[in-house]
Amino acid sequence: MAPTDRQALIAAIRELSEPLRTEPPQIEAQLAPLPGIRAVLFGVYGTLLVSSAHAADTEAAFRAALAAADWADLALPGGFRGADRLQQASLGAQTRTSGDKVEYPEIEIRAIWAEVLAELLGTKPSKVPKERIERAAVEFECRINPAWPMPGATETIARLRTRGLTLGLVADGQFFTPLVLEALLGEAPAKLGFDPDCTVYSYELGEAKPATRLLDEALAGLEREQTILADEVLYVGNDLRKDIWPATQLGCRTALFAGDAQSLRRHENDPALADVTPERILTDLRQLNDLLVEPTKKKPAAEIRDIGWSPDLDGD
Repeated sequence: MAPTDRQALIAAIRELSEPLRTEPPQIEAQLAPLPGIRAVLFGVYGTLLVSSAHAADTEAAFRAALAAADWADLALPGGFRGADRLQQASLGAQTRTSGDKVEYPEIEIRAIWAEVLAELLGTKPSKVPKERIERAAVEFECRINPAWPMPGATETIARLRTRGLTLGLVADGQFFTPLVLEALLGEAPAKLGFDPDCTVYSYELGEAKPATRLLDEALAGLEREQTILADEVLYVGNDLRKDIWPATQLGCRTALFAGDAQSLRRHENDPALADVTPERILTDLRQLNDLLVEPTKKKPAAEIRDIGWSPDLDGD
């Protein structure tokens, strides 16, 4: 993506975004100190960002998205409903991927828009200009699924980064997800402190939560680059099934984020999750700073030998 196109999309996201209210759920925080954590991985929508399925006119949103991408004069067939066609194309793509034995397939939204626009333009998807596809996708998304920073998000990220904790993202997201974060939080994810080695978006893998592959990729990056193991990682997410369940399976420590009743997903009637319990419950992201006890820093054995001393095992 060209820098000018990127900045135009970020500006569009900011223009289309406005504050969203959160509503505290009826749940009690569980904030016992959690020692030994060296990295924190976050979900995005519902955790770092308030996300709301807007009761917007989806057809008006589709037409506005076309206009913003310089297709205001594009003639639509009689009875054509753009939002419905996008959904149909998305389901078709997921079905095709399911045939490849992917249990939780994820779409690539640019491919979906390319397919639909190619039909309207009478051309091949590969011939539809990519930058205009991206503009249409962003404009539509911001109208039907608006987002806003969760209270305390920027403050919490800054504090954890200052403390030297490694931060990452494990998100069901599309190409525009890091752009939304940059537009609303003020900096690109990497500049905010999120390590690219443990930042994973579902569209990149073609697989979505609760598949463990996303988190597995992030954990592999942490172990490979920083020798941080799963039991030294705290995963923070708002969905018991999509976040806490896979994190538990892979050996991470877990915290259910319950700062917004609309975003919280407890799946209380799902028998498959009867034994899935988060270790901690947060009702405000800022609680993380007090929850996490400073980890004990240990020097690798090789480093100890190199500098010619041995640790005092008696603690004197």
